[in-house]
Amino acid sequence: MNHSKKAFRQNRLVLSIASAIAISASSSVYAANTETLKVDIEGQKAATSLMALARSAGVEILMSQDIGESIQLPALKGEFTLTSALEAILKNTNLTYEFVTDESVIVKFKPDNTDKDDLREVEEVVVTGSLLKKDNPAQPITVLTSDDIARLGAFSAEEIIRSLSQNYSSVNVASSLELFNPDAPGFYTPELQGNSTANLRGFGSDSTLVLVNGRRMAGAPVFEGSSVNLSNIPTSAIERVEILNDGASSIYGSDAVAGVINFILKQDYVGAETSVRYDNGENGGNRYSISQLIGTAWDSGRLNATLNYTETDAVSSAKAGYTTRDLRPQGGRFWGSTGYGTPGVVSTPSQYFNSAPWYIPGTRYGSLPSDNDGTNWTVDDLSLDNVSRDSRPSRKQLTSASKYYSVHVDVEQYLSDSVRGFADVTYSVNENINEQRNPFGTIEVPASNAFNKLDKFVEVGYEFDTEVANGLFPIEKPVNELESVNVNGGIEWNLPFGDWTLTTEAGYSTSSSDTSALQLNIYDNPEFDALVASSDPAVALNFFGNGEAQNPSISKFYGPDDRGKRTTRQHSAKINAEGGLYELPGGEARFAIGGEYRVSKISFGYGTGNEAVDKPEQEVRAVFTELSVPLVGPDNQLPAVKDLQMSFGFRWEENLFPQAEFGGRYTNTSPRVTLAWNPIDDLTIRTTWSESFRAPLLSQLLRPQELSAYPTRIDGDPFDPRDNPPTTFYVKSYKGGNPELKPQIADTMTLGFDWTPMSLEGLRVSVTYSKIEQNNRITVLTTSGDTPPEVLYSNNDFVNRNEFGVIESVNSFPINVAQRVSKSVDFSVDYEFDTDLGTFITGLSGTYTGELSDAITEGTEVIYTDRTVFGPDQWRARANLGWYVENMGADLFINYSNSYNNNVSSIFGGNSNELIGRVESYHTVDLSGFYHMDDIGLKISGGVKDLFHTPYPFADVRSGMPFDISRIDTRGRTIYLALKKEFQL
Repeated sequence: MNHSKKAFRQNRLVLSIASAIAISASSSVYAANTETLKVDIEGQKAATSLMALARSAGVEILMSQDIGESIQLPALKGEFTLTSALEAILKNTNLTYEFVTDESVIVKFKPDNTDKDDLREVEEVVVTGSLLKKDNPAQPITVLTSDDIARLGAFSAEEIIRSLSQNYSSVNVASSLELFNPDAPGFYTPELQGNSTANLRGFGSDSTLVLVNGRRMAGAPVFEGSSVNLSNIPTSAIERVEILNDGASSIYGSDAVAGVINFILKQDYVGAETSVRYDNGENGGNRYSISQLIGTAWDSGRLNATLNYTETDAVSSAKAGYTTRDLRPQGGRFWGSTGYGTPGVVSTPSQYFNSAPWYIPGTRYGSLPSDNDGTNWTVDDLSLDNVSRDSRPSRKQLTSASKYYSVHVDVEQYLSDSVRGFADVTYSVNENINEQRNPFGTIEVPASNAFNKLDKFVEVGYEFDTEVANGLFPIEKPVNELESVNVNGGIEWNLPFGDWTLTTEAGYSTSSSDTSALQLNIYDNPEFDALVASSDPAVALNFFGNGEAQNPSISKFYGPDDRGKRTTRQHSAKINAEGGLYELPGGEARFAIGGEYRVSKISFGYGTGNEAVDKPEQEVRAVFTELSVPLVGPDNQLPAVKDLQMSFGFRWEENLFPQAEFGGRYTNTSPRVTLAWNPIDDLTIRTTWSESFRAPLLSQLLRPQELSAYPTRIDGDPFDPRDNPPTTFYVKSYKGGNPELKPQIADTMTLGFDWTPMSLEGLRVSVTYSKIEQNNRITVLTTSGDTPPEVLYSNNDFVNRNEFGVIESVNSFPINVAQRVSKSVDFSVDYEFDTDLGTFITGLSGTYTGELSDAITEGTEVIYTDRTVFGPDQWRARANLGWYVENMGADLFINYSNSYNNNVSSIFGGNSNELIGRVESYHTVDLSGFYHMDDIGLKISGGVKDLFHTPYPFADVRSGMPFDISRIDTRGRTIYLALKKEFQL
């Protein structure tokens, strides 16, 4: 084998379909290149020019994206053989060609013009949403290259995903600090700090599958492994991001319901590149980042390494405009607390009866005057007028300060001409710290307390402000260290028949959350109880006054909270074979088949509520296959049918939960069918249909059911059979897991088209309609939501009635409800044209969400969550204008999201202005630019996000914040500057 042929074979399976333009049309085997072709090709870019030549000859021509988009080829007209046509059209260029097989040609730079930098365009084949090493034109895929990401000014993986119009950013670095987030597990916990997830179509983070290089990562422990933390993805190593806006359980199995996001990391870079970036946010969030990319190659392999360090400051609540929780002046509600204060708020204790459906609230006496230290007072000094309406922000910082370290190493070695070994390792640590507000709690104070002048047992809601100010309590700054390790390796064998390859690979992935925080150690603490009960003023703790007369011994009861380390681990093994089957009149049919085994484990930390099973496990076994069938191609074209391709796939998957008492086992067969039709050369009409599923989470199955400590309030049961039913009453509530859960099943259908008219070069139009119908959706119902009572109380899995039909308890554990439906349209229009002033690109892209609705019980009223605070916007769009000339360019982006309904106000009430039920639309303008000094290898880029400092729309939705942090960038106007310097090794 000659050297050039060997070099190609060593790289032919690392030609990226996303970064290379592959134009193919199947025909009979090319015979010695002697067939005469009639060629009439206009002068144009190499990609379009060689596309026409490939179709005429019935071969496959491969080239890098750099060649296809940047090299201009001359016109060619006449009769040629393929060889003579290639020689003529590439004459006077720095390009050459090489026949790899009788049907495949690679176009590349001539050897004397090729340096190691050109190898950057060669990467391992990663086809998102397919088992075949061939692009599927029917798939609705969005690709963001590293250049696209730079133009957008995005840096972190979270910023990249938040830029997607299909994404609803319910969990980000700001919202992960919320007291309550519907898309996060329960009330705020320090383990959530620093987490960020993807949520396509608003189906929830656990229904969007996030991959790195086409492989699964261990999910974040706080989400029980169901969602990948975007903050742990090494952003400096990202080459591109591919987003499959379609269900993909036939390829990837459980969780790929609303779509798949695949981060492709850099692999084939030769040289060294140092990058630095600085971001300055108007509200804080300043960021400093430095990364180093190093790559080398040898005759039989290559190695790449990327190292990164990033430090980010916290965003200030005050600078962002969050200075009070009293939103009444703006028409909102008062979110502050009147249950806690300094001096403390005194009341008789509430009495809960879990054996009966009611409770008795306590009687509030009020507080002492603010200047009273609680040592000398009478009952007449207590007054409700003294209760301070605490309107201070619930947090001083909207995001955590963070330090991020990562290293990514990717290596490839050919063991022979036909066997390739590959491996990659990614390690990252993301340390997050956030300053919290002062601690508070409800203290039970007996009559014996030296400062209790009521001579009866009382409750005192006390905030430890003075203790913090006087140094008895430290300022609470919980730290959450998020660590991620991913190791993958395998062997790829070019089989001795056809172009078949056999790939075996194994992987290990772990994600951990190690939290250190402070807590009040005052509950079920005999030492604390003894001090509270003491009648000696020199010993007793004082919660009635302003804290100035507090016993210094209180300091021992606020200390470290040993929550332990949460960890998820994943072991996986996979084998698959792929190659051509046979020639059809429309081209070559290709087939793939394989199997996968995966084990996921979770180690829970202290106090998570999931300790019923020690280190629970989930096993996955799967068999999968895919077939691509070209029905019509260049040799058998029909009127209005230039090309017609179909593909079929299915995956059988078994999910086992060995520790479940019922022997938890879920099996599902997920089929998928795709069709791409070209009625004319420049128009592709495509459609897909698939079935996807998601298995229940471990805690949803394994946590024991138990009676909740607090009853649930029922505000009017429309099905109550009593003559005069009470308007409000309280019932018992059960929490925990549900061993009877069924998996969620979703049918997904897409229909769209891609149009690149030859008559108007540079125009690209793409439109995709998507419908997802999810049945047996898993959720926890609650009476505090906005579900109509007629719908809520008709669900027999939620309410438990006695023999008379009266509700006596509710189930606050996960249950299957009827259905969730999503209907949306993704669109993009881009037009690129050349002028004497340079190249211009104009574009408009976005998503229209026509519906996101839930049906709790079949046949009941449908609940719409789109266009509300709990779902995606009806319209999200981005318009852009770009200008490029030689080694410089600039881009202007206008981002828009429309107004939506504030249904939180209907949940909590208290709004004084009806107009506040609508949150106004929001638009921002971003500007970016670049300048490349190629002679010295220096690249300068920068820009401004939110150029005109658009005010945040007022939104009375988030625990007293005056804006919706799922829809805004809390940093405000942000200026950034980045430098890249390349070196030759």
